[in-house]
Amino acid sequence: MKKALRALLIAIGVSWLGAVLILGLTLSPVDYTPYYREAYWRETAELLKANVATNKTVTGELYAGFGRAVLTPSIGATTDQPDAGQFRSVPLAGYGNRKGKPATGKHDDLYIKAAALKVGDRIAVMIAADALIIPREVADLASEQLRKELRLNRDQIYFSATHSHSSIGGWGEGFVAEDFAGPFQPGVLSWFAKRLADATRDAVADLKPAEFGFATFSAGECVRNRLVGEAALPCRPMEQDFGQEAYSLQFDSFMRHYLTMRTGEIPREREIYEAFKDYARESTVKAAGITALVKEIRSYAGYFCTMALDPKHDSPLLRAFHDLRELRVDVAYPFLLTLYHDWATGTLTGEDFTRAVRLGVGRGVRLLTGPGHDRPPEHPLHAGVRGVKKRKRNGRKEAQNAQKRVLMKPG
Repeated sequence: MKKALRALLIAIGVSWLGAVLILGLTLSPVDYTPYYREAYWRETAELLKANVATNKTVTGELYAGFGRAVLTPSIGATTDQPDAGQFRSVPLAGYGNRKGKPATGKHDDLYIKAAALKVGDRIAVMIAADALIIPREVADLASEQLRKELRLNRDQIYFSATHSHSSIGGWGEGFVAEDFAGPFQPGVLSWFAKRLADATRDAVADLKPAEFGFATFSAGECVRNRLVGEAALPCRPMEQDFGQEAYSLQFDSFMRHYLTMRTGEIPREREIYEAFKDYARESTVKAAGITALVKEIRSYAGYFCTMALDPKHDSPLLRAFHDLRELRVDVAYPFLLTLYHDWATGTLTGEDFTRAVRLGVGRGVRLLTGPGHDRPPEHPLHAGVRGVKKRKRNGRKEAQNAQKRVLMKPG
């Protein structure tokens, strides 16, 4: 009995040590390094630059053609007929919790849409499908059909998907693909590829003289991020504060000033998004939560719009903002955002805030009319800045003392 118990304990111990060893060899910490600092990012960027350098530009009249094909399969057939898009059942792709269960019906049709562009003897086709992804096997099969029928090479075709989680599955073979898209059905793969080729064929046949242009419009109220959730709601009021045109032109500038104010470092114009992600990952910001961060940005965006975009100048402060804009003293905005918040929260008086803005205007005038860095420290402008800073500190101290008095006041 003792020998059996001892053997059992040894087996358990060996199994436990083996499990720990396997976990130690297979698990690694989560890597939070931003993608743009990874080696693969730099290598990909270099490859793209090399491709651009070897591209050949063609000139001439532009032709464009458009085509589409219905991707929706018919389900409930007695036998599978992939060429006709008829199947006994087809799983949905993207719903892992459904464990590959088949679709039960159709709500709206799924489409594949293609746009063909031609200049001279060069043709390129852009294809978009209402699908979770365009699997490599599907793209390869469709490309081979188009090579035979239209003599289109793979580098002339750009596949993309809307990433719909309500589209057809069954197109992938293997554990990962079938976990996302349900059991593999070869007929679905061939149907998918056939419809990609059909839409492309129609687009190429539709080629006719065309002109190229573009336009934009705001749809912020329709956009939600599942990771941010309801925290995204302040984004639409921000767009309204800026206005559609100014939002496109000025929002990056605002975020640059905001990040300068918060981090003490000025991000490069083309790296504002990356700088924001770095800031959002800081421990104190993460602890406060994404909702608090978005709401704070919303508040500071309002301050910025008043200072940089508000056309009114019917008060001393608004007139000071107007003069600041006229002189384009943008370097003052990070500091003024801080002062604006102090004024908005009652820490700084309107008189002192207006005076601080006027000091920024004065600095702009000096930059335009001549060097001002050689003024001695006792110059009134320097004294004025010190006065504002002192009042600001005193205002904060008074606010803190008032808060303490309220907390200590007997109930």
